[in-house]
Amino acid sequence: MSSSKNLVELKNILRQHKYYKLSELKNILNVTDEQLIVLISQLIENDITHFNNYSSFDDYKNLYKCLNYLNELINLNIKLENSEIIFGLKKICNCLEEKINDFEKNKKRGIYASNEFVLNKIYKDVSKLINNYDYIFEEINNEIFDEKCEDIDNEKKSIYQFLKYLIIDVKNFNYVKEIFGRFPNLVNIKIKEEGNYLFDELIDEYIIQTINENDSDYYNVIYLKKVINYMIGSPNFKMNLEQKKEFTNRILQAIDNLKRIKISKKERERKKFFLNSLIYDIKDIWFNNYEKGVENINYKYNIHTCFNNYDIEKDCNLKKINKNGYLDLRNKYVITIDCFNTQSFEGALSVERLKNGDYLIGIYVTDVAAYIKAQTFLDQEAFARGKTIYLPKGNNISMIPEELTYNILSLRAKRDRLVIANLFRFSPNIDLVDVKIRRAIINVNENLTFDKVNKVLKKGNDSFNYQEQVLDNLLIVAEKLSAQNPNKILYHELKQKKKRLSNNTFYDNSIASKIVQEITIFVNHFIASFFFENNLPFIYRINQSKCNQEEIKRLEKMWNNNNKIEEIITCINKIYEPSRYSVNNLGHHGLNLSAYAHTTTPVRNYVSLVNQRLIKNFLIDSYIEKASDQYYYELEERLESIAEYMNEKNELYEDYMGEYMKVLLKNPIKKYIDKNF
Repeated sequence: MSSSKNLVELKNILRQHKYYKLSELKNILNVTDEQLIVLISQLIENDITHFNNYSSFDDYKNLYKCLNYLNELINLNIKLENSEIIFGLKKICNCLEEKINDFEKNKKRGIYASNEFVLNKIYKDVSKLINNYDYIFEEINNEIFDEKCEDIDNEKKSIYQFLKYLIIDVKNFNYVKEIFGRFPNLVNIKIKEEGNYLFDELIDEYIIQTINENDSDYYNVIYLKKVINYMIGSPNFKMNLEQKKEFTNRILQAIDNLKRIKISKKERERKKFFLNSLIYDIKDIWFNNYEKGVENINYKYNIHTCFNNYDIEKDCNLKKINKNGYLDLRNKYVITIDCFNTQSFEGALSVERLKNGDYLIGIYVTDVAAYIKAQTFLDQEAFARGKTIYLPKGNNISMIPEELTYNILSLRAKRDRLVIANLFRFSPNIDLVDVKIRRAIINVNENLTFDKVNKVLKKGNDSFNYQEQVLDNLLIVAEKLSAQNPNKILYHELKQKKKRLSNNTFYDNSIASKIVQEITIFVNHFIASFFFENNLPFIYRINQSKCNQEEIKRLEKMWNNNNKIEEIITCINKIYEPSRYSVNNLGHHGLNLSAYAHTTTPVRNYVSLVNQRLIKNFLIDSYIEKASDQYYYELEERLESIAEYMNEKNELYEDYMGEYMKVLLKNPIKKYIDKNF
C-alpha cells in the first residue's frame, strides 16, 4: 500500500470510536514502527494545517489520539532513524507556531480562543516528545557509555551532561535505574579536567531545590533524594570520610543560611528537615524507634493522619440533601462482599434471575458526591490526600473523615443509604440487553465477608435459601464475564505477585474476591467506554503493559525455583507496567480493554470521586446538551491537572510505603510487624 493510501486509511481508523493497539494498527496498515511514526507525524501536520476557527471537539480529539500513539511509539525505545523522525516532529512544531501566530493576530472570544489553547497545548506536548526522543533514546540506543571508565575526557563530556539532563530535567527514576543498572560505574562519574563528580552536583542541586521548593509535597526534592540514595546504595559507589565531611558541612551551611531567608517558621522547619535527612543518608543514620521513624516519614511525605477544623453538618450540608431525585430500591435484596476486617463498605451488589432467563445485576456505589461538593474544604482535603493509605494493623490514613468513611457513607446493613445504582440486564449468554444508571436509595440486607461467601458457594446450592441463590447467580455472571476476556487473569496475577514480593501484602484470590473483581471491572470498563465513545471529558486508568510470552515463561520458572526476590521483581517489571491516570484514553493493555477507569471507590480514591461527579452530570443529568465547547475545554484542562497530580501522588505513596516497611523491618520491636501484611 502506498504512503498516501496508508495516510487516508490511518485517518479513517482514528475517526472510529474503537481504540486500536499499536500492533493492530501496524497489522492493518502493514507498516513497521518507524513507518508508523512517520505516517502519524504527517497526519498531525496535515490536521494542524487545516485546523481553523470552527474546528470541532472531535477534531482536536483526533489530534490527541495521534499524539498518544506517537508518544507510545517513541517510548518503546526502539532503534529508529533519528534524523527523519526528529525532522518530522520539528515540522509539526513549526506548523503549530504559524497557526498559533494566526490565532494571536485574529483573537476572538469563545471557541476561537479555545482552539488557540488547544494548539498551544499540543505544541507543548510535541516539544516534550522531541526532547525525550532527541536527548534520551538517542543516547541509550547509541550506547556510548564506557562501563569501565569513571573519568570523562572532553570528547565524552556529553555523557556527563546527558546524565544530568536525565536526572534533573526528565525526572524519570526508571530511566535512571536502567542506566545505572547497565553501567554501575557511572555512579562515580566525573569530569576529569575539572574534577567534578556527578554526585557532587546532585548534592548542590538538592540543596538549591530544597531552598526554592514551594510545593507542599516537595515532589521534586523527594525524587532527587531517591536518586541520591540509589547512588549511595550502589555497591560501586565510592565516598570516603573526607567527602562525607565535606558534603555534611555544605548542607549544614545551607541550613544556617535558612535563617537569613524571609519565609515562615513552618516552611523553614520543613526545609531544614529535608536538608538534615540528607545528612542522615550520607552518614547512614537510621531511626530505630518506631514512633520517631513513622513521624519522620509522615512529615517527609506531607502525610496528615487527622482532619482539623471541619464541621460535618456544615461542610457536608447534611440537612440540605434532597432525596426526592433518588429511585427507591430498598425492596431489593442487596449485599456487600468484602474482607473480614473491612469497616467502610462503598460498593454493594444485587442479582435477579428474570422469567425469560435474563440476569438483572445491580452494582451500587455510595454517593460521596452528594455529601462532598467540589471546591469545599473536605473536597480540597480529599484532593490533597489523593487516596486512603492502607497500613499494617489497620493503621489506615483516610482520604475523608472517619465519620463519613465508616458511618454516613458506609453501606452498612439495615440502614438507608444514597448510592449511584448501575443496573445491567444480561441475556443468559451475558450479552448486554439494557442499562440504567440512576441515583437511588438502598438498604443493604447483609455485609458478607469473602470467607462467608466462599463457604456458602463451596457447600452447594440450597434452592430454598435465597442468599445462596443470589451468590450462585453472581458467580455464574462473574465466570461468564471472565471467560469473555481471559487475558486479564495473567495481568492480575503479575500485579499481585509484584505487590506481595515488594511489601508482603496479603492477596485474596478466592472465588468471592473474583466475583467482586469481575463485576467491578465490567462496570469500570462500561462507563469509561461510554465517556470515550461520546467524546466526554473523563479521567481514564491507562496501562501499557507488554505481554511477552518468553518473559512470562522465564518468570514462571524463576517463581517455581525460588529465585531471589530482586530477580523475580526485575522479571515482572519487564512484563508489567504500572497503570496511571490520563484524560486521553490509551486503553488498558493489562486488562485487555479498550477503555478503563476508576468509578467504584469514591470513599478512598479522589479520581473515583471526580469521575462520580462526571457520571452524575453526563450520564444521569444529561448535561451533554447544556454544556458549551468552552466548558468542555476548561473541564478537560482541570481534569488533566488532577490526573497529573494523582500520578505524582501515587509515586510518592509507593515510596512512602517502601520507607514505612523499612521502619517496621528495622525496628527491633516485633509487635509492630503484622505477619499477614
